[in-house]
Amino acid sequence: IVFRYSDDREELGGQLFLEVSLCETELCAQITGMLLELDTATIKLLLDNQDLLQEAVEKAKNEFIAYINLKKEKEELGEEIYERVCEYHDASTAGRLTGMLLELDTVWLRRLLKDPDAMRNKIEVAFEALTNYQSEESS
Repeated sequence: IVFRYSDDREELGGQLFLEVSLCETELCAQITGMLLELDTATIKLLLDNQDLLQEAVEKAKNEFIAYINLKKEKEELGEEIYERVCEYHDASTAGRLTGMLLELDTVWLRRLLKDPDAMRNKIEVAFEALTNYQSEESS
């Protein structure tokens, strides 16, 4: 059986949500949002093929969980890094420097937290970059 689906993205999204909710009840809204990033033809294909839909839902769910775990890890690292940066700078500057340092890879950040000298060096490099940026902005 081949179903005919609307070309209207909102209606297609509603249909997709219903199908996704049958596969994944807890994260159906998030997964539907992710799948709606696909082109219309692909979404229609997923709606017509339960196996492809299930595979797409699993892939999206795994990506979403990985994203959430990374976000949580970054938040935890951010708290630890902020405490370290506050040893050398005021709270306002520490917040900015922490944000800059959080752009680094989490593996690298964990290494920095284990090596106080390397951490201090990275903090100062970030501070110099921030100072230079602020100087250019005021010119």
